Amino acid sequence: MGGELYNCKDPAVWRSVFTLYSDVVEEKTTTSKGRKAGKLAALDKWYQEELPRAVSGRTEKYLTHAELVQLMEWKLTISETHIRNCAKAIEHVTIPGVCSLESILVLET
Repeated sequence: MGGELYNCKDPAVWRSVFTLYSDVVEEKTTTSKGRKAGKLAALDKWYQEELPRAVSGRTEKYLTHAELVQLMEWKLTISETHIRNCAKAIEHVTIPGVCSLESILVLET
């Protein structure tokens, strides 16, 4: 059941699932507890928007030491947050009929 999305060749389905990403991050930010919960939205915005612009603007594509440190902080924060309340957050923001919960969970692995 979980492999249905990966077998899907319709780009519209993939785009519709990807549009849920920011909703899932927002849901996780608001439902998570602890000191890292508040950092998630800011770190994810940096990872999704600012880092790609910074790297693509360089003649040679590389990460600075500060970017690498922040990238690892994003990875640890997003991984910790993904573990908690994952199914609940996805069920809350998933549009019924787009794809199954199992399909979305496969995206996280």
